[in-house]
Amino acid sequence: MKFTYTAYLAFVDDLLAKGYELRHLDRPDRMPSPTESWVMLRHDVDLALAPAVEMARREADHGISTDYYVLTTSPFYNVLSGESRRALAEIVGLGHRIGLHFDATVYPERGLDGLNEACRREIDLVGEASGAEPIGVSFHRPLPSLIGSGPELTAPWPHTYEPFFIHSTEYCTDSTGRWRYGPPDERVAVREGRALHLVTHPIWWAEDDRTAEARLGAFLAAQAERRRADVAAELAVEPT
Repeated sequence: MKFTYTAYLAFVDDLLAKGYELRHLDRPDRMPSPTESWVMLRHDVDLALAPAVEMARREADHGISTDYYVLTTSPFYNVLSGESRRALAEIVGLGHRIGLHFDATVYPERGLDGLNEACRREIDLVGEASGAEPIGVSFHRPLPSLIGSGPELTAPWPHTYEPFFIHSTEYCTDSTGRWRYGPPDERVAVREGRALHLVTHPIWWAEDDRTAEARLGAFLAAQAERRRADVAAELAVEPT
């Protein structure tokens, strides 16, 4: 499965044609059985919001609604900036849901209560920045102890690494621009019509099909040029 918008939307169309139902994150006891035909489409926004907005537009034009998880502790974008607020408002306005992409490694010395407090504070920021009620949490670069953990850390919100979503449901991710556990269109579970939890990172998706290295290089070059222009504008000088 190529990392193009066309391939992604064609795969979703194929799922829908097979009788799959699109589902947003919810508490496991409110979700259908993993043996049923449903798919949860999740987008983790690690590096920039602009690719997420583009993915959100493509999905909305295709008539589908999915889940976007954003960081409040990212070194690459500020979720509270005017630009980010506009991006989040557009994603929500297109009919998608917003959640927190929580990086627990920012708080290495806190216990469960401290992490829960930090998670609550961050999810409130996501709600304030987006103008929408967050649906839940996904972990950024999750520690092994968080994979398959219960809902205590993120309570009262569900998280995407609860056993139901990571063990009972077929899990597929494009982390680092590669299908880490095999492409979703080749999964036995999908052929058999069982539930799928599909994770993408919008930075890896575009019109054309390129390697992850080439796509990342182009992204970094564009970001460098943009930052140069931003600094010049901030200092009111002409770029040289």
